[in-house]
Amino acid sequence: METIPDAQTPISPEVAAAARDLLGYYNIPGGTMIGGFRKKLFSLWESADPYNWARLAEAFPIEGAVVAAMSSPAGGVSAVRRLAGLKPEA
Repeated sequence: METIPDAQTPISPEVAAAARDLLGYYNIPGGTMIGGFRKKLFSLWESADPYNWARLAEAFPIEGAVVAAMSSPAGGVSAVRRLAGLKPEA
């Protein structure tokens, strides 16, 4: 079972940056404009089968955690916003 950090859990700057980049990749408010490698990496995740999805997560664990939070039924955008250090949308 996956756990999504609550508002009291400290988030590393690296995870927060990856979360803001993922929000930006999907043009969600609070996200950053990304380009280059990380944009292509998120694109790879979108097209990966489960085996390659796991390989990407092993190679890029921070981005993998953020992508997993976004795709989790218990997570989604609100979980990624928490990881980014942003308030939930009203």
